[in-house]
Amino acid sequence: MTACGALEQGDLRAECAKIQFPTLCVVGDEDGSTPVATVRGLASAIGRARFEIIAGAGHIPSIEKPDQLRALIEAHARGAAA
Repeated sequence: MTACGALEQGDLRAECAKIQFPTLCVVGDEDGSTPVATVRGLASAIGRARFEIIAGAGHIPSIEKPDQLRALIEAHARGAAA
């Protein structure tokens, strides 16, 4: 099994439900490795998750859309600190 296959087959929802901290879940709308539906499902399993989609990004938004990702992280950090 490839790494992408393992990600696709893995079911981490039970573990995610244990996360008790504000969490930012970000996905690129063109991500083929961890598609939007997968990340949305994981985010919904985390009680205090914020889910965001970056348009035009694939699997590595830190390289593909760094300014958009940075803005999301900064906004999340400000909210988590409040």
